[in-house]
Amino acid sequence: MESGDAALTSTSDCALLVRGEAEPGGEFLARLIERFGGIDRIEALMAQHGTQMNLPVIHTFTPNMYVREMFVPAGALLTTMIHRTEHPYVVSRGVAWVWTAESGVSRVEAGHLGVTPPGTRRLVYVEEPLVWATFHATNETDVHKLESVLA
Repeated sequence: MESGDAALTSTSDCALLVRGEAEPGGEFLARLIERFGGIDRIEALMAQHGTQMNLPVIHTFTPNMYVREMFVPAGALLTTMIHRTEHPYVVSRGVAWVWTAESGVSRVEAGHLGVTPPGTRRLVYVEEPLVWATFHATNETDVHKLESVLA
């Protein structure tokens, strides 16, 4: 979301964030989850108010490996799909606050290496422009097939 984008609701914490009047971070994500009852509701409200965005993604294939690298601007609030497979990920640039049902809120920054367990879904607020890459062991090279299998 950029300044001026529609907020989730006219009275939400998101409205304050979009106008630059809220301090984003872990407490902000926790308040959103508490107020709206989970990621599904937040995602539905974002779609309803036109705050969805298409993010640049680079797909890289090597023998037995698919790498999906996503570029996210500062100020973005996004949700992820439910991940079906366990896989490593790396944050190679930027800073973000991440909420998952399993771990609550955490801060990730460039140099962070993690593992996504199956069933993970995230709510992410991007504090500084972010590059997030996931790594998947596969020989498949059809991106549409991969997207349906991985998430």
